[in-house]
Amino acid sequence: MNIDLIVEARDLGRKSELNKMRTDGFIPGIINSAGKEGIPIKLEKNTFLKQYKKTIGELVFFDLKLAGNTHRTVIKEKQIDPVSREMLHVDFHEFAKDKKITVNLPLRFEGSPIGVKNGGGFDVIVREISVSCLPDDLDEDIEINISELDIGDSIHVGDLDLAKYDVLIAPDITIAVVHPPQSLVEEEEAADSEETEGEGTESEETEG
Repeated sequence: MNIDLIVEARDLGRKSELNKMRTDGFIPGIINSAGKEGIPIKLEKNTFLKQYKKTIGELVFFDLKLAGNTHRTVIKEKQIDPVSREMLHVDFHEFAKDKKITVNLPLRFEGSPIGVKNGGGFDVIVREISVSCLPDDLDEDIEINISELDIGDSIHVGDLDLAKYDVLIAPDITIAVVHPPQSLVEEEEAADSEETEGEGTESEETEG
């Protein structure tokens, strides 16, 4: 998920000035990046928290708009008041555009498998893939169309179009599978069991 936020520059300020900033409806923060001096910023509290609550549990990039520039970042650290649980400060980490980053990219499944319409069940085994790429090449997720999957079909990492990524897991790892209806599985298991018992009886008769 990518979230655009307009932020403002601020002075470092004393504790009393930071408290007034919070009273005025802002959250102080800073943008840090390797080899550069941090940029103190402030975020409009209500706007930020409204967007932030949507991101819990997801991979999120914050594109911070400041003085005509965009800083692609992730939240590195948050300071929370232990009593009020108010967010007091946010540290953002900015990615260097010329250096690859490693992330676990979520998978998003589109469509409904043919096999499910025919009575099968759809099981997801892997929900994210570890990849490495330049920040500007990173998508919010990887879309997988599962509409053509029939009973017995499966998708593996190597089946996906991931040319712009360095994929960090094995291509033969199964991502999802459409399995047969449970009733059919039970019938096959019963048939196998009867066949095995029949072989045992035949063997005993031969020995006699």
